[in-house]
Amino acid sequence: MFAVKDLDTSLELDFSSQLDLVDRASAACVEFAAAHDSGCETGRLAQVLRELLLNAVEHGNRGDPSKRVTCTLKRIGNGRYALAVGDEGPGIDPCRLAPARPDDASSERSRGMGIVHTYSDAVELTPDSTRITATVTLTRPTTFATVDQDDATVMTPSGDITAVVAEEFRRALLLWVEKSQTHLTLDLRNVNNIDSVSLSVLVVLGRMVKSKELTRRVRVVNAGRDVTNLFLLTRMNRLFEVVQLTREQTGGVTAYGSLYP
Repeated sequence: MFAVKDLDTSLELDFSSQLDLVDRASAACVEFAAAHDSGCETGRLAQVLRELLLNAVEHGNRGDPSKRVTCTLKRIGNGRYALAVGDEGPGIDPCRLAPARPDDASSERSRGMGIVHTYSDAVELTPDSTRITATVTLTRPTTFATVDQDDATVMTPSGDITAVVAEEFRRALLLWVEKSQTHLTLDLRNVNNIDSVSLSVLVVLGRMVKSKELTRRVRVVNAGRDVTNLFLLTRMNRLFEVVQLTREQTGGVTAYGSLYP
């Protein structure tokens, strides 16, 4: 038995406790989210959904195909979803809902809930302990918009620069290297996190610029406090000019001040 009800802003599923139906239910929910938030990455939603459905089938209903699993996926905001999964089992031990990692990597206990907590904003259990609700926010892949202004190129990433987009980031930087513009401004106003993989991409760029053309310059602007501290901590400000925005009281003029070790 497998029933699906599309209610425009939510999707309701009711199916038998069979492992093959877990894949079918997961695919239906991911398709629903992709249709309502096109361009967003649905990977974390699929991870949380699959673990909760497997938990309901295997642990809640003990694999009994005569028992049912219910699943409701509701869109609660732009890219945000509430995912509720219930079963007909005896109820979930609240201790199993804890986000603690298993002591033994070979142990299956808590591994699934660890994944659920990792990719969810919040995880809650109903008072009767038969239904888990997880809130998941979808993300959009970071893009690298560039605008050429005279002898300078301004690159503005749309979000965090992590290993997932490191190769695209590298290609975008190499395109600037091949241009005639001698200055590159990295506008990091939308960036809250840069991981070590992407920092390595910047290190290669910095060394390339310094070794090939002394007339070329890379400037980082609009970085938040955490990203600025990251550049200082990793000494990246020795490769690039990291600029901090400050407000002058006189006339409300925005002044720029370079940060050095």
